[in-house]
Amino acid sequence: MEFIKYKHDLTVSSPHDAFFKAFFKDPENLRQFLKDFLPGEFLKFLNFDHLQILPEEKYPSLKRNA
Repeated sequence: MEFIKYKHDLTVSSPHDAFFKAFFKDPENLRQFLKDFLPGEFLKFLNFDHLQILPEEKYPSLKRNA
């Protein structure tokens, strides 16, 4: 499997992964995505003023077993 590097210096296994990591690393991108795609009944439980993005590299328990 070929790996690529992108500007945040995280090794990813595909361009798809690199795009999503880069896109969702920006809190405003994540905020807008959630507002656009989550149903309204879920949005009322979210506080977008305190949105935090946790790097999965520092929190291995957050990683999926894909």
